[in-house]
Amino acid sequence: MHGGLPHRLLLAGRYQPEVTVENTGSGALTGRSVDRDLAGATVTSLWNGTLTTAQGRATVRNSAFDGALSPGPRATSGFTAAGTAGTPSPHCVGT
Repeated sequence: MHGGLPHRLLLAGRYQPEVTVENTGSGALTGRSVDRDLAGATVTSLWNGTLTTAQGRATVRNSAFDGALSPGPRATSGFTAAGTAGTPSPHCVGT
């Protein structure tokens, strides 16, 4: 499994990271998560996932309806945030 984290800069002080995860393995995933440092930013909206924040990191997990990801397909989720984007260092996990 691997993921990318491109950013779109919105209005001053806002940005939108979008994560695309691809299952590059041979078996299906039953869940996935991506976390990244928020660098003091605040998440203002989210799509295609569930969000938790703790200790300055945002973790986006798959929604209950789209946890399974067979080999090959991709799943995309993202959020908008207020603050400075900083330098992302995402961490992807598949189960």
